[in-house]
Amino acid sequence: NNIFVALPQSRNDAPVYSTDGGDTWTMSSSFTSGIFFDVIYVADDNQFVAVGRTTPSTSSEGIVMTSADGVTWVARASTIIKSVPTWNSVTYGHEGGYIAISTDRLTIDTNSPKAMRSTDGRTWQDANLKSGASDPFVSIAFGNGIYYALRTTTTADLNDQEDDQMVVAVAESSDWISLSDLDPPEYGMPATFATG
Repeated sequence: NNIFVALPQSRNDAPVYSTDGGDTWTMSSSFTSGIFFDVIYVADDNQFVAVGRTTPSTSSEGIVMTSADGVTWVARASTIIKSVPTWNSVTYGHEGGYIAISTDRLTIDTNSPKAMRSTDGRTWQDANLKSGASDPFVSIAFGNGIYYALRTTTTADLNDQEDDQMVVAVAESSDWISLSDLDPPEYGMPATFATG
């Protein structure tokens, strides 16, 4: 839609938008304060979806905002959105809709991570993250009909823990499985989380 947006990682700042390819930027006048870690644009729904947290404190709640024009933002409220301190990453996968995953990289909270799903980016429900997941999830991406969710641990080397550290879900399913449960050529270990 020829609009660029950038959202703040300080709740004292406002989202900004650009209509000239990024040469000049203007602050949004309608938004809810928060600390945002991810924002996507979904052409299918003609909207931006941003996720993050309300404050840097341990009393933070997750936050989701949507915008049709990058100028006016609407905070979405639901029990699942507020159930974790932070929503760290969000992606969109056509048939399966939106999925956001949680972590708490600011306060290092030990709450169990969660995933939530939405068909429109505005109303969200629990996505039933794989049982036993304990470490915070840091990124999610969609490709070839599969959602890939990557979590972190205190171990520096993830190369020996690929199967344990990534879980996947087929777009039309709410079931999450370990990466090793998919057989080649159904998946490829992504070097970075980028889809196009």
